[in-house]
Amino acid sequence: MEKYPQDWSKIEFVRRGGKSAEADRVLDLQDGSPILLRFFIKAQVDKPLTYEANLILAGQRIRGVGHCETERRYFYGKIRIPKGWHENIVNPNLVQGDDNYNIHRSLPDFLFTDLVDFTRKTAAMWHIVLPPAELL
Repeated sequence: MEKYPQDWSKIEFVRRGGKSAEADRVLDLQDGSPILLRFFIKAQVDKPLTYEANLILAGQRIRGVGHCETERRYFYGKIRIPKGWHENIVNPNLVQGDDNYNIHRSLPDFLFTDLVDFTRKTAAMWHIVLPPAELL
């Protein structure tokens, strides 16, 4: 279902000490259902591999996009976090110990040019309608 920001003003990346920045938008569902949903982006502006986007439902992350330099495996050999860009898909209906609680899906073709492009592409992935280009 499409999601829309409650505030259509220009999305400003707020500096958080040094070169770190973040942006945050509260979202509404297309049908107007009340929901506590946020789109949150954080990054070290000059280091694209630090860019991270999250979709947060009632204070709990349910989706995320991030980068991992090396793959991480479970003790029994199965890949837990793939190397490179990946999407986290969190199911809050499961307990944290469940293998399906937080799935990491590889995004091998995830390419972007800058932080604004990263923001637009992650928003599109999660069906978030953002303001026109001049407002981002």
